[in-house]
Amino acid sequence: MEGGREEQYSVGKRAWRACRRNPRLLLAMGLFHFTSRVLVIRILALCTWISQNDWPEFWRYGLFSFGAVLYIFWLLPARFAMGERMRRMAVGKKAPEARKGYALLFKAGLMKLGRGILWGLPFLIGLSLFLYGMEYLPYNDLGKILQKFVLFGEATSARGLIAVLLLLLLLLLAFAFGWRRDMAMEYLPVRKLGLKGMRQLTGKTRQRGRGKLLKNTCANFLFTVPAVAGCALVLLPYAQENMRSSSNMLRTVQSLLQLMKEPLPNIQLLWLAAVAAVLYMPFFLYRKMRNAVLVQELTREWDDGEDGHAA
Repeated sequence: MEGGREEQYSVGKRAWRACRRNPRLLLAMGLFHFTSRVLVIRILALCTWISQNDWPEFWRYGLFSFGAVLYIFWLLPARFAMGERMRRMAVGKKAPEARKGYALLFKAGLMKLGRGILWGLPFLIGLSLFLYGMEYLPYNDLGKILQKFVLFGEATSARGLIAVLLLLLLLLLAFAFGWRRDMAMEYLPVRKLGLKGMRQLTGKTRQRGRGKLLKNTCANFLFTVPAVAGCALVLLPYAQENMRSSSNMLRTVQSLLQLMKEPLPNIQLLWLAAVAAVLYMPFFLYRKMRNAVLVQELTREWDDGEDGHAA
């Protein structure tokens, strides 16, 4: 009867009801993932600080490797464990969580990461070439290359730069699409399905719920707007104070990129951490629960079959 009553509500309302049923567990998971991300980001920021202060390269590469290990071996499996737990919250199950299966969660995380990166290769390659050109090519040579990207009208460096940035934006959107394409993976019972079963059920979920998944993604995007606005309020004044503006668009972008290479002052880092804690993480948990509710709805027959076998 409880499941029948839950089906009357929208994805958002069911997600909110699931959050209200499990406030302490959600808070614990939120704190874990928030502190984990802050730690990894802080390590990467320290890498930039070390490179700016002439420390031995050993420290920079060592810290970067440590941050990568934390992300791959800690955060990736933790995301799948969190998704499995949120799936049970969405359906209202009280069954205990499986304690074993780290290796399977780790492999699932690597699979999702690898598939996402494949979609992002064109963007990553294009961005690397763009940054290399902006950093190392002579100004006149860079301008001539940018002018070749102007397809119609007067060929100028500014118009070529706009064309390149629009191209990078399109590649970034393709990257985001590919990254979100396998979103359902994180909310499936990976430790019971196995990698092959997870991949197959992800494909079925994607085919079955194309419209619902797109609608859910658009709604979730709206919940990131407060955090984006908060970051803009922190970073834009800092950029205006420290960036050399110019009437030449190309030089302005070069100045901005140069500023981005420098580590942020502690005050800006503290403000960004506050924005993440207040405007990002609460919505992050709600967005994750919306995903779990929708994926569970699209794969409800798997839960029904599991319950039937258990009975």
